[in-house]
Amino acid sequence: MITEILIPGWEVLESHLGSARRSIFISSPWITKNGLDVVLSVLEKRTRDSLDFIRIWSRLSPLDDLLGMSDSLSLLEFLEFCKSHFSLQPEISVNDHLHAKFYLIDNQKVLLGSSNLTGGGFDSNVEILCLLDDEKCILQVKDIINRYQASMLPVSREALGSYCDRVISLKERYAKGRITIEDIKKQTFNGH
Repeated sequence: MITEILIPGWEVLESHLGSARRSIFISSPWITKNGLDVVLSVLEKRTRDSLDFIRIWSRLSPLDDLLGMSDSLSLLEFLEFCKSHFSLQPEISVNDHLHAKFYLIDNQKVLLGSSNLTGGGFDSNVEILCLLDDEKCILQVKDIINRYQASMLPVSREALGSYCDRVISLKERYAKGRITIEDIKKQTFNGH
């Protein structure tokens, strides 16, 4: 059952993520620094123990990085900050076809809608979120997650670092006119 229909805003996300006691699961094809900064802000405000885990599903596409739709370097910095400051190692998995956007908190409530973890998704675009906290709905969301889990490619910190190096190189080559957008479109994340 839908508990509430929300207009997304950073304060809405921060409020719900801030209520997490054990876990946060984010599914967002596009993720930028300002979105990750909100998650870090939530973690920094915690006065009790750290979360047990953070899981993130996203995409890794050099074209998305080049166009500013996503920021893989900020994702890498997020991983490193979580490890060094919170002894937390977020699990990252990717799929080029990911389109689902949800924010599952403690397996007890989920924000489900059109908002990516970006400034557009929570600040400037016309978006909508539904808050679900009905046990039956949460079980259905978890069933869907389990169905798609096999199609997600786990990303290690090392693999993400190598990918970021490759993105930086592609951006430099593009800026110098050595490659085209079409060349970048052909690039994908292959797991290492």
